[in-house]
Amino acid sequence: MSWDTVDPNDRTLGEPVKALLHKRHGRKQIKINEEIQSSLSWRPTLHFEASEYSIIAADVKVTPFPESLMLTKTKIANAHLPITIYSICSEEAYLTKNGQKESNELKAHGLGLFTVDENSVVTKQFGGIPIINHIPLAEFEACLAGIPNGIAARIRDAYDSYNNTPTTGVTAISD
Repeated sequence: MSWDTVDPNDRTLGEPVKALLHKRHGRKQIKINEEIQSSLSWRPTLHFEASEYSIIAADVKVTPFPESLMLTKTKIANAHLPITIYSICSEEAYLTKNGQKESNELKAHGLGLFTVDENSVVTKQFGGIPIINHIPLAEFEACLAGIPNGIAARIRDAYDSYNNTPTTGVTAISD
């Protein structure tokens, strides 16, 4: 599909992110407002196959983490698809008190965030990880029970890395 099927406000935020993703990911074909899989009933603003086992989807939203994105995350987790979700919102919405709160929730759920300023400059605020690989903080902390503090601290550092760049986190925990 084309940008003609997208709300003009969504296009204003989506086009600069599409250009950035296109540049960063080897000129992959990025789909606009198309279903990833019919069982999800979701048409993200942008999505593409980053690799054979990874799909990146980015959806323009008014705020960083609206309820609708949480429902989508749940559907993806239940479908066991290797989808990494990014929210796209204006920098202005991100910088509000509520925007900061929502962005922290977004990150805690393993989703990434792109913001776009009034000059169409894109900032990747933080990365996302494939929903099927997300480890909630409470579950992670429960696994650390009984582990010596020195080792637990190193594992927490690896977990922090994992939540920003999964491959780096996996490498850190392996070391």
